[in-house]
Amino acid sequence: MPQIPFRSLSLALLALPFAGVLPAAASAQPAVFLAQAEDPASLVRTGREHLDAGRFDAAREAFAAALELAPSPAHQLWVWRADVGLGQHDRVLGEASSKRRSGERGPEIDFAVGMALLAKCELQIAQGSSGQVGLLLDDAVANLKDAMAASEGKGDLGDGYVLLARAAHLSGKPEEALVAARRAQELFPDAVEPRVLRGKAALAQVRAKEDAGDAAAAKELLAEAVEALGSAVERLGAAKEPAQQTMAAETLVQLGYAHEFAKEPKLADEAYVRALAHAPDAVDIGALHGVLGAERFLDVLERGAAAFAKRNGARDPRDATLLWWLGWANLTSDESKRLPAAEEAFLAAVEKWPAYVNSWYYLFRVRYNLENWLGAKEALERYSQLAEEGLIDTLRRGGELELARVEFLVARFVNAGPERLPDAAWVSEFLARATPPEATEDVARHWNNAGLFWRDAGDSRGGRNSKVRGDEERYAPLAEMYERSWKAYSKALELEPENPAFLNDGAVLLHYNLQRDYDLALEMYAKATVEAEKLLAGKGLSTELRGIYQLALRDSVNNRKLLEAQIEKEKRDREKEQEKKGT
Repeated sequence: MPQIPFRSLSLALLALPFAGVLPAAASAQPAVFLAQAEDPASLVRTGREHLDAGRFDAAREAFAAALELAPSPAHQLWVWRADVGLGQHDRVLGEASSKRRSGERGPEIDFAVGMALLAKCELQIAQGSSGQVGLLLDDAVANLKDAMAASEGKGDLGDGYVLLARAAHLSGKPEEALVAARRAQELFPDAVEPRVLRGKAALAQVRAKEDAGDAAAAKELLAEAVEALGSAVERLGAAKEPAQQTMAAETLVQLGYAHEFAKEPKLADEAYVRALAHAPDAVDIGALHGVLGAERFLDVLERGAAAFAKRNGARDPRDATLLWWLGWANLTSDESKRLPAAEEAFLAAVEKWPAYVNSWYYLFRVRYNLENWLGAKEALERYSQLAEEGLIDTLRRGGELELARVEFLVARFVNAGPERLPDAAWVSEFLARATPPEATEDVARHWNNAGLFWRDAGDSRGGRNSKVRGDEERYAPLAEMYERSWKAYSKALELEPENPAFLNDGAVLLHYNLQRDYDLALEMYAKATVEAEKLLAGKGLSTELRGIYQLALRDSVNNRKLLEAQIEKEKRDREKEQEKKGT
């Protein structure tokens, strides 16, 4: 049977006698003046009003005043309820346990311990830390059962059945959860949560009954689940408050699963769509994908996204995750016509929630498939600027195909003409960083390519032209290209310091483009010549490498002679200039 992770409701509910719907979010209002300070009953009524509204500080002040005026287990429990609402479950456990050790007994203490343990467990589950949750939940169930057995659900302890149902559900005891939820609904017939818990508990038992061969019981439980969850949704109505919308979404997903199990896919999908329309951030969309399959999943997401935008407006950021999944579903569809929709969804997702930086990787994939090469490179560059380590990790985990896609961009930019050479250079630099370092030859090749493309980009824009060099404003960006070229060649030579092609190309850059460090350039030319001769004298070279090294040998010899002649000429020119000054 389909399952999704249980999302616990607001911890504030643990402190509340159950109302018809979720309480409003905790208010920052200061505690109000306590009227009728000599009347404990009035103080409790005031405190409960604050508690129902989520004003836990004000509630605690009123309950503490009532307890001081009339000490009793009931008033103490109200104080503890407020403390749990304030997140002080450990303090409540400590105080209740201390009373037990001193010999005090009663359902209020059992209730407080069970309530605080459940709050502690739900907090740990929400934080993803569930090491001791199992044992603590068992203790919570035991204490709440004792409390309810002793009080028989009378007085102010009736909402303990709601807590008991929650604790039993979380601890994997659906039978006990169902019994408690049914009793809670008897006590609070207009409330929502007992119905939700009853539906979940009934649904959780259907598969077990079927496996046991009890088809009749399974059918009854499934019908009860559909009825309970459906009636809960009806009672939530428009669900305008955020907490109500979250509860509606979670309930609708469970209702969808119930219809799923009943083999009613259209009703199930309708429930999922309504859940997404209420609060997509409260829906485990990944779990939905596992249940629905690709075609239904995409249809539900499209309808859900449209319904959410209609209900809440296009600017509401809560659908960022929904949009991300919608982009993914469109991208992974077999229909290429869905690629523009995928791009639109990913862009909307990252705009609403910039932390979804991996959207830029998927935008790279979408644009690559659309043959929008420049857009693909821009997506890579954006992701690289935001979180390059994450991008590189994604590409490496994808295997050789991922890096091959990136490298394909280089060829497209080179073939597109001189204007795109800076793009080819940037992609080559990125490839050098993204390629696993153990692939030394590939890393060095990418750095060398980056050096070549930056150099050629500068040359194609007139970087060697004396008029351009004389115009500081025009030459500045070209000089930056040459500097990036030198850095790239230097990195290639760090990895392969004896590669004659790298040596010659780096020396050419110093010689003709940067026009500096001539002594270093001469050394590099000379070394390139020696290393090329060594390699060409050996055997086993491929035709491609032999051609590369022959070219490096020829050019390094010629370029060295030209540089030596240039240095000599410049020397003579300086001497003549000095002679003129001397005369």
